[in-house]
Amino acid sequence: FVHVYGLAYISGPVLQVSQDIVINLLGRASVPLLSAVSGYLAVLTLTGTPLLRIADKKFKSLVIPMAVWNVLAILLGIAVAVTTGAHISFYEEIQNKSIVEILIGNIFAINYEGAQNSHNFLRDVFVCYILFPLIHRLTRINGMATIGIVATIIYTVGTEPIIYRAQILLFFTFGVVAASNNIQFKLIVKFWKITLPFFLVIGIAQISPNLMEVLEDKVFDYDLFKRIIVSHMMLCVCYFIIARMPRYLLNALNDITFIAFLSHNIFFALVWAPFLNLIEGGWTEIYFVYFFSAPVLLWFAAYAEKLLASRSPIFIQRLLFGRKY
Repeated sequence: FVHVYGLAYISGPVLQVSQDIVINLLGRASVPLLSAVSGYLAVLTLTGTPLLRIADKKFKSLVIPMAVWNVLAILLGIAVAVTTGAHISFYEEIQNKSIVEILIGNIFAINYEGAQNSHNFLRDVFVCYILFPLIHRLTRINGMATIGIVATIIYTVGTEPIIYRAQILLFFTFGVVAASNNIQFKLIVKFWKITLPFFLVIGIAQISPNLMEVLEDKVFDYDLFKRIIVSHMMLCVCYFIIARMPRYLLNALNDITFIAFLSHNIFFALVWAPFLNLIEGGWTEIYFVYFFSAPVLLWFAAYAEKLLASRSPIFIQRLLFGRKY
């Protein structure tokens, strides 16, 4: 939902629901949960693994697919520009740049300027995995104080250009600390009653500018506080749903989640085109249909991609998705 197209074309209550509630409230959980779960799983799967092995494994499973899908996005942008004259973001990102700049920035996102902005996160998550042995060692020595150590580094020294989005490192550390101390998800979600009142206040603030101003003034790093609260509530909701989800459906979603992430920008761009014609024709209400249907349709598209991938050579599967199906 955070990366759907066309918010600039919409105004009124539809924009308020889609932007203020879904994107600026619920959507604030996306990066923290991606980072925290990555850190949690790193402890379970990579503890004791040599650094070079971690780097090799994660480069193949994260960086290579990110780069390939950035190339596909750039090619789509060029194709649209050549055939229609329209300049979508994928094309605008590479204008007036050299081949080296495109390779370093837009394809591999070394400077956090990937052709698809959302894929920049993978660059930072990859660096977190490189730092995992150090973070894990600090956690074994300092326990939960490791979170404070990392936070202090973030607020004093900073993390750029090693990690451009410092919150990814912080939440990755949350996950490492939780897993290292055997704090299971079923224990984490038990505190939902404590989080709920804060979540409700934050939700009200999204539609109340005055309350938002007060919170931003009184709460230290309100954006981080909001992400922590919203992420915990979304984790509780996910845990509740997953606990009641049939195993076969959970396994199916597990297989296509990364596919959906890698391909979502290109999918939204392709689906957006016919809706844009309708909206520019005066039927602005149809955007509400697009906004809430496109992310759902994405999962069906990801499933179709998985079926196609499973029939492709293994090296193609690894290039596109970092694994074989």
